[in-house]
Amino acid sequence: MKSIPSLDENVLGKLKTEARVLLAMACLVAAILFSMYGMTRAAGVTFTLWFDDMTGTLLAYLMLFVFSGLLWDGVLILVPLAFRSPLSRFFPAVLSSAPLHSFGWRKIGFLPLGVWPCAILMMTLYAVLATSNLARLYFKLIGGVTVWHDPLLWSIEGPILSRLTGGSANVLFWGVVYESLWAWMSIVFFVVVVFGRRHGLVLRFCVSMVMLFYIGRLLGVLIPVMGPAYYYPDFFGYLDGTPASVGIREVLDVYALAGLDIHHDSAWLLGSSAPTLPSLHVGIAAITSFWLAIVFRWTLLISVPWFTLNWVSTILLGQHYILDGLGGMVLAAGCVWGVNQGFGRLGKWRLTSQFFAGLENDRD
Repeated sequence: MKSIPSLDENVLGKLKTEARVLLAMACLVAAILFSMYGMTRAAGVTFTLWFDDMTGTLLAYLMLFVFSGLLWDGVLILVPLAFRSPLSRFFPAVLSSAPLHSFGWRKIGFLPLGVWPCAILMMTLYAVLATSNLARLYFKLIGGVTVWHDPLLWSIEGPILSRLTGGSANVLFWGVVYESLWAWMSIVFFVVVVFGRRHGLVLRFCVSMVMLFYIGRLLGVLIPVMGPAYYYPDFFGYLDGTPASVGIREVLDVYALAGLDIHHDSAWLLGSSAPTLPSLHVGIAAITSFWLAIVFRWTLLISVPWFTLNWVSTILLGQHYILDGLGGMVLAAGCVWGVNQGFGRLGKWRLTSQFFAGLENDRD
């Protein structure tokens, strides 16, 4: 007769799984840092392990994630308590004197997850911000040919952009759509963690995001593109006096330093100054929409229209060419495919099969 694992054995198994997830993510981050350090050293460019704005960015996202989780747990308790609905049986025992680890609480609650989602969120964001070192490599290597590919792209897309914009656009609306990506990314991570609840799923999501930034910025070094509003600012005159124009001027100031070792301490500014092909903005929108659909297929009804609007916003605000967006989609698809293939092979390889065993089906 097969024995039933004790509570202590279940807790220990859960902690071991969480430790494997965090160790796998830490190894990826270390490998990326080591490779970027080697590339920047070879090019004679400064490598920054910790940018000045990293602390504030990481704390802001961590506080938002924890606050969202506590708010969600509060809703789980207060809504059934207020309405006394049949759904009450899915919630913890402030309603029924059941223990805190009751079925419903462990099924969809935030606090039972523990601290590992916070840790993997911090590692993922750190790795993403650290790839801004590749922007320095880009500026140092290409020097005075920053806009080398822009004449070609503008010759292809200029007439299309003229028809699309008509020389004007609702900058306020499209600016909100464009910036909504960061809120969307936070929401998707929360849903994948709290509702997906599989360690392997969360790890795949985080690894694919990091690889999107790492590979995307490496490709930018090989395909130097400034972006339409930076190459032909007169065409986007309707952006003058808007927050978008302020951002463009800041980026142009960085572009003026092309060919130098840029000692800038903002990961955000260096990252936004990086090449635009492929579009990481569109890539993020695509990759997050995919993982959200893995958890809830019906979200495609929301994510597909939103993704389309977000892509259009990158064009109307002059941040990306149409081909940039296509490149971002291809890169996102490639990262998801590569991560899934890689995890599948590592799960079968004798040296790593035990390490990855159980991650895919193990639920928190």
